[in-house]
Amino acid sequence: MERIFSYDIKFYRKKLLIRLAIVFISFSSFLIWNYFQVEEESKIDFLKIFLPLSLFLGIFLYRNFLKQIKLLSETAFVIRGKNLIQFEGKVEVNEMNLDGLMKIQVGEYKSFPRVILEWEERAISLINLKDHKDFVLVVEKIAKLKHEWNDQTGNFFNKRMFYFLLPTIIYFLLFVTMYKSKIPFLNSKTLFLFININLLIYFLYGVDQKQQEYTGIYQTRRKIIFILVAIFFYQVFIEFSGSLGML
Repeated sequence: MERIFSYDIKFYRKKLLIRLAIVFISFSSFLIWNYFQVEEESKIDFLKIFLPLSLFLGIFLYRNFLKQIKLLSETAFVIRGKNLIQFEGKVEVNEMNLDGLMKIQVGEYKSFPRVILEWEERAISLINLKDHKDFVLVVEKIAKLKHEWNDQTGNFFNKRMFYFLLPTIIYFLLFVTMYKSKIPFLNSKTLFLFININLLIYFLYGVDQKQQEYTGIYQTRRKIIFILVAIFFYQVFIEFSGSLGML
């Protein structure tokens, strides 16, 4: 007997569109607000830099959206006998023996249902699987195991992030308590630049790789890095454009 399980494309598309809309609105609001902060004679330079950047961001997000939907649509998991077989289109790309399964974990990742299957030497994560409860029941019966609850949510906000962002917290406290002293580096522009660089360092080097082990195609780290880099270029433009003769 054979059972076929696929991803819940409709639910994923809905969630992804909501997140893309939030990114678009946030980035657009950022550009519009800062456009009116730039001196009149520098508005053209601002548009020349950030309109192409915005277009590139839009193309990047759209292509990534289509790529993920295509990948999900072509992927299916077939339970045949005691084997779990992964197909992409009509091509078999992976086969695993459920009889040797050591652990079954069930949980959530960014509001998507997630099932983690662990063998002695490997593990796979199935995120947003349609009929995931039936899938777990079938796997439990074959492997003669009971599932466990996995409470790792894939949230970036943890103790590790606190330690990485400690320099920002210290700088912010100095800014709040000493900004009236007119110390040159304690100003709002430098504060936001400092925060952005600190966040960029965290997402580049501070994200726990074990935490990201089962995130699969829903990994948002590179998107956050892209946006932070875009903001960094804007901050550098505003901070140093005067010395470059653009203001």
